Amino acid sequence: MTPEIIQQALAIFDFKQLAQRREGEEDRRSFFRKGIVGDWQNHFSADDQEFFQAQAGQVMNRVRYDL
Repeated sequence: MTPEIIQQALAIFDFKQLAQRREGEEDRRSFFRKGIVGDWQNHFSADDQEFFQAQAGQVMNRVRYDL
């Protein structure tokens, strides 16, 4: 893959491009959430977090997503 193709992909799949708004702005009608890293913690209860960790924790660790 060339650097030009990578740059094109980054531009096409940029949050602002996809969501048609800046990170941190919320539009409840949008498919895309706010685009803020870790914002899930504001929406998951302690039980939700525990369930998600049990179901997907190993995969998330393997792909280096911090929970």
